[in-house]
Amino acid sequence: MAQVPLSKYAAALLLLLSLIPAPSLARDEVPTQVAQALTTEAISQQLMRGEIVIAAFTPDQPTTGMSMWAALRISASPEKVFAAISLCEQAVRWYQKLKSCQQLDQGPGFTEYKQRVKLSWYLPELNYSFRASYPYPGEIRFQALSGDLKTLQGGWDLYPRGGATLALYFITIEPKLPSPDWLMKKTMRKDLSEMLLTISKIVAADKQ
Repeated sequence: MAQVPLSKYAAALLLLLSLIPAPSLARDEVPTQVAQALTTEAISQQLMRGEIVIAAFTPDQPTTGMSMWAALRISASPEKVFAAISLCEQAVRWYQKLKSCQQLDQGPGFTEYKQRVKLSWYLPELNYSFRASYPYPGEIRFQALSGDLKTLQGGWDLYPRGGATLALYFITIEPKLPSPDWLMKKTMRKDLSEMLLTISKIVAADKQ
């Protein structure tokens, strides 16, 4: 599962969040089903209570792989959340299955990375590279370039919400080695929950 450390270019963009109104949930490139789910009262109430919401979704464009999204309201600004997930070497703090992260290239609006991940005991270690792009402040998109993943695409969206942040993560992933859908879904639910909870704890600890 791609864990996206962000570049200094993205950090500069994210600082603009304090100068613009909070964006609509239905921003460009957010999967339609995800954007619609976030506007429902039931999910809004879960997020306000500080619960982690995780669900499967169908991508707007046909693709293969397992697609899931997760969201959590974190009691910190988007800048603080960004700082917790910003650097390649920090990604192992909030995603324990990530064994290594290496920056390969960087240019205007993008960074390329190579990562090594051990998703589960039933899968071999995954080695892959991907490109992360930053089309809008608080918005990250990633796409596989090469390696052991047949499909990898998704992103982060950090929405300012009255001194807090609605952190949204969505991903479509498919290893080249086949795996049962039920097992992938179970693994991803656990990983996404632990990932967002750990990020929240890191941000809280850094505030002290």
